[in-house]
Amino acid sequence: MLVAGDLLYTEVHPVTFFGNIPNWLNALKPLFDSHYRTLVPGHGPTVEGGQAGRAYFKKMYDYLEDFYAHVQEIKAGRKSTDEVAHYMLSGPYAAFGKTRMVRRNISHFLTGRWF
Repeated sequence: MLVAGDLLYTEVHPVTFFGNIPNWLNALKPLFDSHYRTLVPGHGPTVEGGQAGRAYFKKMYDYLEDFYAHVQEIKAGRKSTDEVAHYMLSGPYAAFGKTRMVRRNISHFLTGRWF
C-alpha cells in the first residue's frame, strides 16, 4: 500500500496554493515507477496499484504542469484568468470534482491570496 497523501489527488482539482509546483512535480516523478497494490491519495478515491495507479501519478503530474504553464501565461499577459479557468475546467479535467479550487488556485498564484 502506498499512502501518497497530498502529493496525489484523484478525480478532483487539487489544492495547489499550499505547495511549490516545480518541487511537487519533482516529487511525483519517482512515483511513476512505484510498486504497490493499493494507492491512497490525499483526496479522491483510493485506486488499485499497478498500471492504473501509476496512471494517476502521471495524470496529476500532467495537471500540475498544465496548470503551472497556464498561470505563467496569465502572468505574461498572454491569457486571461477566465481563459485559463475555462481550460482547466474542460477537456481532460472536465470530470474532476472540487471545481471551486480552480479559481482559488489561480487567484493565489496571481495575488498570493485565496478566497
